[in-house]
Amino acid sequence: MISLYPWLAPTYHKITGAFDEALGHHALLLRADVGLGVAQLCEALAQRLMCLTPNGDEACGQCHSCHLMQANSHPDFQHIAPIENKDIGVDQIRAMNEQATQHAQQNGNKVIYIEQAHRLTEAAANAILKTLEEPRPNTYFILHCDIQTTLLPTIYSRCQVWNLLPPETEVALQWLQSQVSAETLEMLTALRVNYGRPLLALAMLQQNQLEQRREFLRQFWVFYRRRSPLELLPFLPKKKTRHCSNWIGCWLF
Repeated sequence: MISLYPWLAPTYHKITGAFDEALGHHALLLRADVGLGVAQLCEALAQRLMCLTPNGDEACGQCHSCHLMQANSHPDFQHIAPIENKDIGVDQIRAMNEQATQHAQQNGNKVIYIEQAHRLTEAAANAILKTLEEPRPNTYFILHCDIQTTLLPTIYSRCQVWNLLPPETEVALQWLQSQVSAETLEMLTALRVNYGRPLLALAMLQQNQLEQRREFLRQFWVFYRRRSPLELLPFLPKKKTRHCSNWIGCWLF
C-alpha cells in the first residue's frame, strides 16, 4: 500500500469516499504543479480501484489483484506515459482503446492511468474522446496533467476535475521536519523560493542549494550596484538559469 504525502490525503479520501457511496466518476483529471507528488496520489487511487477486498478507503494489499499491482503485472491496469521524453502518441492511445473495450481478465475493475496527459498529441487527445465518453462498465480513467497547461475542452467536459494546490505552510513545514535536518528558517526559505511545493523544497535542502542561492545573491547585489554583467557570469550555475531567475524573483518580491 502507498503511504500518501499528508497534503494529498484529503483529496484521496474525498475521491474514495465518493466511490464508496457509488458516486464516483469514471474519469478523474488531477491537475497539479510539479513538486506536489501527485503521481503518488494517482497510483494510490488506481490501487484502491483495482483492489478486490478494500479495507475502508484503502487497498487491502493482500488480495490477488493487489499482488498483481505490486508486481506491476496486472492485465487490467494500463499506465500510459511519454516514452523516452516524447509526447504520448496516437498509437499508444489506439492500443489503450482496444484493450479498454475488452472484458476484465480478473473479473474486477479496469483502470487506465494517463500520466502527463498534457503531453498527448492532438491526434492522441482526439482518439481518446469516445472511450472517455462511453467507457465499458467498471472501467475507470485517471488523468494527471500540469496545472499550468491546457487540454482539449472536450477532455475536460468528460472528466471530473480536481485542482491540487500547494499545502498550507504548516503542513509542508511539519513534513519537511520529518524528512531532513535543517533550521526552521532554512525550511521556510526553501518553501518560499519553491512557491510552497514541498518536494522541490526538500530537494533544495538536500542538495545544499540554499548556500548556492546565498552566494549567487551576494554576487548579484554586486552586479546590481556596479552594473557589471561579467562579475555575475562565474556565479551562474551551469544548466540552472531557471533556478537563478527564481532566486532573483523571490529576493526582489
